[in-house]
Amino acid sequence: MTAAVGQYDRVMGRFLELGERVASTAPDSRRYVAALHRFVRGAGGWKLTSPRYG
Repeated sequence: MTAAVGQYDRVMGRFLELGERVASTAPDSRRYVAALHRFVRGAGGWKLTSPRYG
């Protein structure tokens, strides 16, 4: 479990880093990156309340 959490943290950190870079260098992509962040956040919230992942 510790390894899985560590991997998740690394992937999410990279996701956030790349999202910031894309949003700052490609203004037209800003809305897409924002929507992608909302999707990932929503999925994370759902996992916290889903019996499947509880």
